[in-house]
Amino acid sequence: MNWDAVGELDPHTRHPMNEGAWDPQARLADMDVMGVNQSLLYPTWFGEGFFLVRDPDVAYASARAYNDWITDFCKAAPNRLFAAAILPLQNMDFALEELQRVARIPSVRAVFIRPVFVEDRYLNHPYYEPLWAELERLGMTAAVHATPGLWNPEWTSHGPFFEKIKYRLAQPAVPGGGGGPFAGGRPRATPPSSEQHRLAIRWRRSSPPGSITTCTRITIRRAPGMP
Repeated sequence: MNWDAVGELDPHTRHPMNEGAWDPQARLADMDVMGVNQSLLYPTWFGEGFFLVRDPDVAYASARAYNDWITDFCKAAPNRLFAAAILPLQNMDFALEELQRVARIPSVRAVFIRPVFVEDRYLNHPYYEPLWAELERLGMTAAVHATPGLWNPEWTSHGPFFEKIKYRLAQPAVPGGGGGPFAGGRPRATPPSSEQHRLAIRWRRSSPPGSITTCTRITIRRAPGMP
């Protein structure tokens, strides 16, 4: 699928999932058509709800499983596909152990971090000091996501997972603005004000089409050791 084909998709139609989401050869074919040489892969949907997991053991096992899967995915083209690993920040000992493990994997060039509260602790909490120190020691990039996630509008993720989603299982997604079964907050969340909406529209109209691509390229360039 090329850029023109993506632009021609009907935004009001539910389209089948792109095979490149799970098949590295399909991902590479799309990259070739779009003229993309290298890609740093984020755990977008996995990372959306991962920090809602309260049990550290479950988080630890889930993080290892995802990181193993994405590194296997990248083996299809080790000079083109790279990964941002995810860490079980619910327990710092587990997080540091997993960080040290993935730092030895060539395709892992960063760790993915959402700017959300985990167990009532934000990223500036002293709890995270060992993580920042170990990232610096290993020369690993901290890929802090630009937002807490479309489906975390309350800017936190410290509640029980099922408590978070129990009101949303029948909630339809809102095109272009989050929502859906796993959205943060309750179904009757306060909508954005007209001023917020006006500013968002102005930003989208004024932002150059390649702004997201540019940010991605900057991130990739800063990743240690990337060819």
